Amino acid sequence: MSYAALEQYSQFFRLIQPKLPYGDDSRNKLDRFLKAYGNRHAYRNVAADYRTQEPAIREFSWETASSRHFNLDNIKLRSNADVLFACLLLTLEQRGLAGTPLTIGRIAELVPLGTAGICNPASYNYAMISLFGRQKGRDYFQFENAALQKEFTEQANRSTRDMKFYVKHADEAVTINTKYINQP
Repeated sequence: MSYAALEQYSQFFRLIQPKLPYGDDSRNKLDRFLKAYGNRHAYRNVAADYRTQEPAIREFSWETASSRHFNLDNIKLRSNADVLFACLLLTLEQRGLAGTPLTIGRIAELVPLGTAGICNPASYNYAMISLFGRQKGRDYFQFENAALQKEFTEQANRSTRDMKFYVKHADEAVTINTKYINQP
């Protein structure tokens, strides 16, 4: 409520963080706990079966990423959308889901906010929109509804884009472009 309260909170945070056993994750876990505690009054409105999605890949590097099932070398761009696509492919391979049917909603579950260190919701949402469009020549997915891919591209190019556009189309089926799949 005041600058003094913010200073006290910061001091408390700095004092307790080194004492936590989670190493590099201590800051995130403590921050999440304190945020949840501070918002505890709002959680009575959350469904009992609600679960957060933790990212399978928290850090990503193009130099160390490799896959037996997917061809990551065909991903030419290096923005957040391209990183999310690479993480999607790696997650599918790790979980043995390569070749399973995908929807936009399932992809969002497999690469949630926080994947590859993309923690800013605005950056993540824009990357998700770009991921499904053909902006800058991206061709990661084939849609059952081809017109929808054009709509994603238009959203990505629009400065007044709907940042949750991909959520509205969560049930739309997509397949990974075969150019990103290694042939056996």
